[in-house]
Amino acid sequence: MNIRARKKKKGILGFTATETMVTMAIIGILSSMLLPAVVNARRMTERRVTYLQYREYLMAVATSFSETTHLDQPLLVGLDFSESSVVFEDIQVYYNEMVESTYFDGFAYPEMRYFKNLDFSYTEFDDRWMREIVPTPVLTSLILDSTKVTDEGLRWLYEFQEDEDAGTNIWYPLERKTLRYLSVVSCPGVSDEMVERIRQKLPKCMVVKDLGAEGFVKALEQENTFVLTIDQGSEYGADAGATDGFTSSASGTTDGSDPGSMHTRQNNAPY
Repeated sequence: MNIRARKKKKGILGFTATETMVTMAIIGILSSMLLPAVVNARRMTERRVTYLQYREYLMAVATSFSETTHLDQPLLVGLDFSESSVVFEDIQVYYNEMVESTYFDGFAYPEMRYFKNLDFSYTEFDDRWMREIVPTPVLTSLILDSTKVTDEGLRWLYEFQEDEDAGTNIWYPLERKTLRYLSVVSCPGVSDEMVERIRQKLPKCMVVKDLGAEGFVKALEQENTFVLTIDQGSEYGADAGATDGFTSSASGTTDGSDPGSMHTRQNNAPY
């Protein structure tokens, strides 16, 4: 008796059920491998665009800024907001996102690894602003002359603080071991006791509160060290010996960039 062999049932694409299952399994594996890469690429692009938007906004608000030049993509080194119209919302929304990024679970953007200098002198800076700037990873110089900052705000520099705005008991370990220069000249809310406390808590940080009639203090960074120009009218006059112990390597530096790699653009002028 002739027996006709049964043909394997094929699907609409001409594959057998087994072949279809194998093909679908391969597609599933490839999808599981490619999808995370696509999602990550999209996420990285989105966060890069966000960083650039925030960065450009702050540079436009600032009086001047400085950048690195030894990289293909210049990165911010400092922002000078002195005598500008910067407001709290600018710092809370734009600046804080760069140092406590939602894209990095509260950590700073990698692009902020060179950022070290902030100047808010003669602005509306008050205690609220301190919370937004202290997470800056390698903050080295902070100038708050003629602002509304008080002792309470300066506590953020050396001890943990409770985040009342979040409504939870979250404490931030924000001890500013990188800080080397703090200026609070003409700040009525800052007491001598607080200045002395900061000097004790942050012994590598030079704190300037009072200047003589002709006094001034200027800190310049050269070859990763601070060079101070101090006249006799300041509280750190020629006899004070303040320069000793202050001229030291700036901590927080992440690479061995040479001094010629730093370039400043004033008043937002292009290169």
